[in-house]
Amino acid sequence: MRRVVIAVFVAVVFTTSVAVASEFFPLASVHRGMRGYIRTVVYGTKVSTFRVEVLGILKRSSGGHLILIKAFPDLVNLTGGIAAGMSGSPLFINGKIVGAIGYGWRMADHSLGLVTPIKEMLSVWDWYKKKKKKKKIEKIRLQQALLYKGNLYKEVWLSGKAVRHPADAIVMTPVVTPIVVSGLSDRGKRLLSNFLSKMGDFKVVDVPDDAGISRNVKLQPGSAIGVEVAKGDVNIGAIGTLTYIDRKTNRLVGFGHPFLLRGDVDYFLTSAFVYQIVKSIDIPFKLGVPLKVIGSLVEDRKNAIGGIIGRFPKSISVRVAVVDEDHHRIKRYGFRINRDGELTPIFLSAAVMSCIDRGWGRVGEGTSKMSFSLIGYGLPMDIRRTNYFWSPKDIAKLSVQEIKDLSIMLLRNEYKKISAESLDVVVNVSKKNKILFIKGVDVKRHGSKLEVSVLLKHFRGSSVKKKIMLEIPRMWDSAPFVVVVRGGGIVGMNPKENKKSMPKTYTSFRDELKDFLAQECNNELVVEVFPLVSKMPKGVKGSLRKRVRMDYYIEGYMEKRFGLPSGKR
Repeated sequence: MRRVVIAVFVAVVFTTSVAVASEFFPLASVHRGMRGYIRTVVYGTKVSTFRVEVLGILKRSSGGHLILIKAFPDLVNLTGGIAAGMSGSPLFINGKIVGAIGYGWRMADHSLGLVTPIKEMLSVWDWYKKKKKKKKIEKIRLQQALLYKGNLYKEVWLSGKAVRHPADAIVMTPVVTPIVVSGLSDRGKRLLSNFLSKMGDFKVVDVPDDAGISRNVKLQPGSAIGVEVAKGDVNIGAIGTLTYIDRKTNRLVGFGHPFLLRGDVDYFLTSAFVYQIVKSIDIPFKLGVPLKVIGSLVEDRKNAIGGIIGRFPKSISVRVAVVDEDHHRIKRYGFRINRDGELTPIFLSAAVMSCIDRGWGRVGEGTSKMSFSLIGYGLPMDIRRTNYFWSPKDIAKLSVQEIKDLSIMLLRNEYKKISAESLDVVVNVSKKNKILFIKGVDVKRHGSKLEVSVLLKHFRGSSVKKKIMLEIPRMWDSAPFVVVVRGGGIVGMNPKENKKSMPKTYTSFRDELKDFLAQECNNELVVEVFPLVSKMPKGVKGSLRKRVRMDYYIEGYMEKRFGLPSGKR
C-alpha cells in the first residue's frame, strides 16, 4: 500500500538575495482563511492551477512550521484529492510562493494536506547536518480546534505509517512517490521490489515508454519532473513536481520528500509526462513517465531533492546482446545506469536479467555462455571474462551473478575510486542442456608423466574421453597420491585438509581483481593431484592442478587414489 506523501521540496542551498526573497510570500503573513492556489500537472506536461484555502498554521515540536490547507472541489473531483506525485507542488498566495505540498491524509479525506514553508525547505541542508533524532510520531497541537465535516480535531500527528490514534487527531503520513519502470521483465520488477521493500514502503509501477510524446517542455513551478537511476531500453525512476527554479544558478528543488534518500547523488533529472492521476481510497497517485534528461539530481535528502539543469550525470553505458541459439536470432539492448555502491549492483542485475528474459522470450532451464568486458578509469587491468552456466530452473538469474559480483567489487572496493564507463555483455542462451557429466577416471604413469583419462557423457547422449597429462615432481616418487577430477567452480577438496579455508586477504585492488578474473569457469575440466605425505620438503609443491576449457558446462566430482612406486624416472 502507498503511504501518503510528504511533500517538502528539494533543497540545494541557494543564496537568498533580495530578488529571490521577493518571489516568496512570508510565513508571518499567512493566516487562517486566506485563499491561494497550487500548481501541478494532471495530464501531459501542462501545468494546471487549483484553488486552496488555509485552515491554520501548525508549529512543529521539532522546530519549523506546517500550513494546513484544504483543496476546493475542482481538484478533488478531478483527481480524487492530493495525490502522490503532487509532492513539491507549489502553493501561491498573491502570486508568490508560500511553500510546497508535503503531507496528505491517508485512507481518509484527500482534500486536506500540509504545506512546508519555502524558506524551511531551502534550508534543508542545514537541518539535515544537525542530525536531529527522528521521532516515530510527531504530535502537533492545533492552536485552534478544527471543526471539519462534523468532527472536532485538536491534534495533527505526523507518522511514517498508519497508527492507532484518538478520534480528535488527524494522522498525516509521507506519500512515497511510486517507482516507475519500463523495460523490466516481471522477474526484474520483483527483484527490484524485494530490494526496495527493505528501504521503505515503495510501490513499483510499470509504465509505457515515452515514444511519441513531445519532449519540448518549458519548466516552471508546478511542472512534472522525473528522477531516474537507469535510462534507455530499461528505465527505473520516479516522477514528482517541481517547486522552484533559481534561473541564475540553474538549480531547482522539488518532490518535497526524498527519492531514495541517498544523500549526495548523481542521478538523471528529467522532464516528465503525466498520463493520468489514479484515484484511490488509500492515496491517489500520478501515473506518468520521465522524458528527456535536463540535468543532474545532486541531492536526495529527507525533505527534498535538489538538481542542476544542464549538467549531465556521470553514469555507466551498458550494452547487452542476447543470442538465442535455439532460434538463431540476436536482440540488442542499451541503457545507462548511475554509479551507486549499494543500489547499482541490484539495479544492474535486474536490468540485465530483464534483457535476457526479453531477448530469449522465456524463463526457465537452459545453458548460457556469458561474456562481458568493462572499460573505465582507474582500473589496474583490462576486465574481460567468459563463463558458462547451467540451471534446471532459471538460467537467466544465474547468468548475471558474476556481473553483480564485479559491480560490487568495483563500486565498494576499499582501495580507490573506480570510474566505470562502459559495460558490454554478450550472452548466448539455449534451452538445451549443453552439459558433460564426469562418469569415470583412469590414472596411469609414464615415467615423469601422469596420464589422467576422464570419461565424460553428454546429457542424454554419447560418451567421450578426455586425456590430461601432468608432470610429476621428483620428490613424489615414493608417495601415494589422490587424483581429483571435477568441474570448474566446484570447490576442490584437499584430502589432507580438515579445516575450512579462510577468506583471502588482499593488499591491493589489483590482486583482488586479478583473483576475480582468474576464478575457475564452469566449462573447465579441472584435475588436481594431492600427494599423501605428512609433510612436504621445503620448496616442493603440495599439489598439482590443470584446467582444460571445453565448450560445455562440466558437472561432477570424482576421486581416485594412486600409489606411485619408487624407481627410475
